[in-house]
Amino acid sequence: MDEYLAGHATATSTGLVYLALYGILQVLVVQQDALKELADALELDRDLPETLRRVREARNASTGHPTSYRHGKYSNTINRSSMSLGGFELYRWAREGEPEIIDIRVADVAREQRAVITLLLEDAAVALETEEREHRKRWRGDPLVPKLAEGITYALQKLGEGVRDAPDTGMGAWGLVAIEERLDKFRDALGQSGLLGAYPMSIDPILAELEYPIGRLREFLGGRSSPYSRADMEIFVSYVRQKIREIEAGAAEIDAEYASDAI
Repeated sequence: MDEYLAGHATATSTGLVYLALYGILQVLVVQQDALKELADALELDRDLPETLRRVREARNASTGHPTSYRHGKYSNTINRSSMSLGGFELYRWAREGEPEIIDIRVADVAREQRAVITLLLEDAAVALETEEREHRKRWRGDPLVPKLAEGITYALQKLGEGVRDAPDTGMGAWGLVAIEERLDKFRDALGQSGLLGAYPMSIDPILAELEYPIGRLREFLGGRSSPYSRADMEIFVSYVRQKIREIEAGAAEIDAEYASDAI
């Protein structure tokens, strides 16, 4: 589209001009469809402006060749002798006799649509920023870090001692339960604030990764048969400790972000 509007497009035959014009008109309709999908996803109340409706009707009338179209019946055809990369004349017959001649300047409607869509996207950006600020204000008084960090260091210490002193696990099982409770509390907090699943490259995968080592530690501390040695379990404890620290760091970043209105 940029190349077309900049005047860099070329066509050496009538067929190529057809393809260029049909392609641009189709791109304009796809842009409109994408805008509508965006508005629906963001629950924005946006009606299609009349400018964009005219663009859509020009595309349907010229490339779809309808014989029954909105009001009454008529047929359409492009005057090939009028065609250029800038546009064409559309001949429309609503009845017997002379056709109505409609001058469709494709380049002009493309520029007009770009201007309208730019304004609509700016409105969407403002709506998103307003929604994000309201969301932050609602949850900034309930930070994530304390949900996970409270007592977690002591629980990790007891877990490590329980594994190291096995089979006399002492408070190791309690430490593991306490860690699981903190993780569940943290996960619930993410869900309540709509953030669970919102960090697929950081927090979310770590939470998933912890399930396996925690499961093996539970088996070991519960006295169940395990293919893993005590040394293996100590590695699992170290891994769990490291991953929890990574989650804490991510939670701290989220809390800092929610403490600000800057987008």
